[in-house]
Amino acid sequence: MGRGEARLMATREQVYQAVFAKLVGLQGTVSWSRRVTLPTQVPLVDQPALMLWEQPEKTDQSTPKPPNRVWRAEVLVVFTNDDKTVPGATIINPILDAIEAAFAVDDPVRNACTLGGLVHYCRIEGQTYKETGDTDPSGLGGAIVPIAIRVP
Repeated sequence: MGRGEARLMATREQVYQAVFAKLVGLQGTVSWSRRVTLPTQVPLVDQPALMLWEQPEKTDQSTPKPPNRVWRAEVLVVFTNDDKTVPGATIINPILDAIEAAFAVDDPVRNACTLGGLVHYCRIEGQTYKETGDTDPSGLGGAIVPIAIRVP
């Protein structure tokens, strides 16, 4: 295997465990889970909470070459800001910065985060949705960050 090549076919569980490992302990978060909970059911003591939600997988096999496989996930963040003098953006923005930093390049040849060589790339891809909680009477806010994983 040449430098910068991803290993052959990691299992789904290996890949999603590696993604989750990047997220556990991020600055500004209190709890982490691969089990998704409705935002209103996350206990205040566990907030800001971060959850990894696996999404659809897409495989294109249009040529004799190996298939192009992209798996998707979403990082969900939930928090409650009950201090109306503090903008919710000051809570969610540092967490979003930490999520972005978690997927920093680990393979300079490819200029990609490869989860230590498990995948071709793992990156934030798509629109991040952000709710500051400022207009919610309960102060409930959060974000959804889309992740794309190109698997060998």
